[in-house]
Amino acid sequence: MSIHSSVCSAGVFRGSSTPSGDDCRLETPGSSVAATTVTAMTPAATKKRSQMNARTRKPYTVTAVRYPHPAVVETPWEYGPSVASAAVSDDAVQRWDDNAAFWDAQMGADGNSFFLTLTRPAVERLLGDVAGQRILEIACGNGLFARRLTALGADVVATDGAAGMIEHARAYPGADIDYRLVDAADPAQLAGLGQHAFDAVVCNMALMDMAEIDPLAAALPALLRQPGRFVFSITHPCFNTTGMRMTHELEYIKGERFERYGVVITQYATPAIEEGIAIDGQPHKQLYFDRPLHALLAPFFAAGLVLNGMEEPAFPPREQPGELRWEALPEIPPVMCCRLVPAARSHEA
Repeated sequence: MSIHSSVCSAGVFRGSSTPSGDDCRLETPGSSVAATTVTAMTPAATKKRSQMNARTRKPYTVTAVRYPHPAVVETPWEYGPSVASAAVSDDAVQRWDDNAAFWDAQMGADGNSFFLTLTRPAVERLLGDVAGQRILEIACGNGLFARRLTALGADVVATDGAAGMIEHARAYPGADIDYRLVDAADPAQLAGLGQHAFDAVVCNMALMDMAEIDPLAAALPALLRQPGRFVFSITHPCFNTTGMRMTHELEYIKGERFERYGVVITQYATPAIEEGIAIDGQPHKQLYFDRPLHALLAPFFAAGLVLNGMEEPAFPPREQPGELRWEALPEIPPVMCCRLVPAARSHEA
């Protein structure tokens, strides 16, 4: 028996990344695929394979990051612990501002396969009927989902912390959307959106890009009117993070050929900050903030919300898996979508 193994490490490239993909993390450009042939289950082969598949990391100025403690930073940042978190948050937003034109050109008016196949259908199911309702979108990007909500009959206030994103969103004609520049990590700016002014708040594929999510979680009870709901989508905290590697194994057993596609998880429990890209070719790297499920949901639970809906969309099976990408992994969801509601109405579907 022999195994031929190809591995894509999920370190820096997990966004709307491949030509038709979105939020797919791969390895540092130039070292994305490693391949080796080993004799199965021998110690020497296991050691060799481990060496071949080791991630090649590029240094970044944020080090020793352990949530919920503030980031410890090196030059060119020399801020103390009390301001390090704000510095990281500002940097994360600025990178999205720098990427706004490129992102808009890639996503366009309709979105890519991740949005159309995975994110949009699941989020719409969790939101339910929005006709005649007032919806707040956090981190709206180029207005892709805000325009969709308007088409479904909602009255939409769409916000983003990156001025460039808001500028591109406003450039699309037709939709009557109230776009606002709002920092979702600033409690005062969130409070300025209104008291109990929204039937739902939605945040699509953005929480993993936010250095701080506690302010948003704390603001939700005041933003939502009864009965309200908060729906978000995110790169899957278990399967689509820094510690993930995609694998493609070709195995021969008694002359029969078997192929397996999957993922290997090497890091999950420790929250981390990783520099990466969302779309292949984007001009500036962004920051990813990986949180295990308990750390991701804890701020929302602390704010009095409970989880009462969840979907983990994956691409449908296809006859030939083809390239090593999310479309070849129908059993592994790259996205997680959740609905949280005030505890008083948690019994409702």
